Amino acid sequence: MLWKIEAWNEIGRDGLYALLQLRAEVFVVEQDCAYQDLDGKDEVALHVSAWDAGECVATARVLPPGVSYAEPSIGRVVVKESARLTGLGRQLMGHALAAACDRWPTAGVRISAQTYLEAFYRSLGFVPSSEPYLEDGLPHVQMFREGLPHGAWEAFAALPPAVDAWEAEVAALPDACVLGGGASWHAGAITHHLAEAEGATWAYLAKKGQTPVAELPRITPDTTTRAVQLSAALRSTARFPMPEGLPAPQPAATRAEIAAVIARWRSAQADGRALVAALPLAWWDAEVFRHPFAGRLGLTMTASFLGDHIVHHRHQLKRLVGGEPQE
Repeated sequence: MLWKIEAWNEIGRDGLYALLQLRAEVFVVEQDCAYQDLDGKDEVALHVSAWDAGECVATARVLPPGVSYAEPSIGRVVVKESARLTGLGRQLMGHALAAACDRWPTAGVRISAQTYLEAFYRSLGFVPSSEPYLEDGLPHVQMFREGLPHGAWEAFAALPPAVDAWEAEVAALPDACVLGGGASWHAGAITHHLAEAEGATWAYLAKKGQTPVAELPRITPDTTTRAVQLSAALRSTARFPMPEGLPAPQPAATRAEIAAVIARWRSAQADGRALVAALPLAWWDAEVFRHPFAGRLGLTMTASFLGDHIVHHRHQLKRLVGGEPQE
């Protein structure tokens, strides 16, 4: 599945046609509702879309504060009929919420939801904030999801730029420091390790997300202390053994192989950030991830670990250039 988040002026002609076609297919034809879909708000929206084999199968738009409501809002949420009951709707809302969190993390999000979907939106942390009403002839209810605590999303917002910076640093290195390497970790192998480690972290969080949040331990001062110590250790120049359970880093024979690894890394990261963004607020003060050395961490601490892990291996890139062994 290919996910896109685009401003109005970034959507190509064919992409725009596909988004509007899907909206008309569901909102106008399937729901038998003659209404003004093009309402003058698309130009200021972020458009989230999912593509499968070149076909747009889901889309939503994220509006900034002051357009539909005082708060940011998400609307025009639609999944193609053939793609429903697959979890795609939750992924779509997760990507939309992540886009909102990147820009207005503490503001909260307000939506106008069709009443038959109220339980679905409740599972994402929204609560009704109005009595039911008719909108374009269909029953709706206004719902609101509170914003995140101050600073909670910062480490998640920093992850995509960190991958961009890593890619640029590797691209600037000579091939002798990037490709091959055998038992030594050249930059291609380090990139593979970072992508695999982060992917394993998102997979852990996805599995943990199936647990009722009330069953998870709460963050304590000891949790915070361990997280701070982990961050300091990773940002230092110290070396650590690789945790058990991760596959051995794979040396890269070509730059194209590294580009493919980074593309998979970005895709897994986008899905992981969407997974976290879709979690209700109660998850943000729970211990949700078990680090092999530091123990249980909260969500923000886990994102900080992922960013610090990249910093740790940037030290390794510097040692590569200096000719030091990388084992």
